[in-house]
Amino acid sequence: MPQAVPYLRARIVAAPFFLAAMVGNGAFRGFQDTKTPLFVGLLANCLNLILYPSLIFGLKMGIKGAGVAMATGQTCAGVALLALLVRTKKLRLKDLRKLPRPGEIFPLLRTGCVLSIRTLSIFSTISYATATAARLGTVEVAAFEIGRQIFALFARLLDAISVAAQSLVALALGKGDYSLARRTANRILQIGVAMGTGFVALLMLTVNSAPNIFTSNPAVRQMVSTTFPFMAFVQPINGLVFVFDGIYTAGRRFTSLSGAIFIAACTASSFLYFVRANVMPLQYVWVGLNIMMVLRASLLGLVYLTKWSPVPRPKYQPKGVGNGVA
Repeated sequence: MPQAVPYLRARIVAAPFFLAAMVGNGAFRGFQDTKTPLFVGLLANCLNLILYPSLIFGLKMGIKGAGVAMATGQTCAGVALLALLVRTKKLRLKDLRKLPRPGEIFPLLRTGCVLSIRTLSIFSTISYATATAARLGTVEVAAFEIGRQIFALFARLLDAISVAAQSLVALALGKGDYSLARRTANRILQIGVAMGTGFVALLMLTVNSAPNIFTSNPAVRQMVSTTFPFMAFVQPINGLVFVFDGIYTAGRRFTSLSGAIFIAACTASSFLYFVRANVMPLQYVWVGLNIMMVLRASLLGLVYLTKWSPVPRPKYQPKGVGNGVA
């Protein structure tokens, strides 16, 4: 706890700039520009790579240095994205001086509250899984954290096609071309499954070598290797899940999206409670997380096939698809 305080104090300074960076990312994506946020993100991460060792070890700031490094990178990213929005005339500074009207804020608050359910459901389930692994022992929680980092890496890669789905499907829906939106969504779903299948092969090929990158502890290495199959074979499902997230976001079906995730998270948490109560092995913790992903894909997939889909099939194409929160 004493170590966490200086780290959090350093990080909290950058909170407004982190939010500005998130808004900037979303704004550029809305303009079909994914290159600018990527370039800014790469520069910010390169800055972090320089600052981390320099502050932590060079200036001997320790954990506080890590917080300062992260805060500096986030601040630079936020300022850069806002400056680029102004420079490209996508944002006018005089508009920032005007307070938004309540009628303009309410739809954003409504959508934000609905999406908060999605975010809280996911992170609370992952946190509960971490706590369950921690109760099993130090080796188990270390192995779980390594697996979680690998899982998160693949999630970031899959998130790229989620962004593509958000942008391209929304563009087609905005033009009123629902057939194009459906074809685009189907093709990106295929790409998501293909990427997930590639991750399966990668994980299974590196089952014995990848753990060595993270730890020199033989027990932890062995434990990580035993969980690789549980992480691997759910990856094609993860590909579907991330693309569905993008499709439902493009169609503004936030309630459907959050509802499916809430049900999946509650089911997974119930299973994790059973695992925790019966002190079951670490592999079952991953089974619990996989349950969440499989249920998310199943529920969103079922809706996708009906007339309530954000991009319905030709016979289900009512007017106004993609407008409002459904």
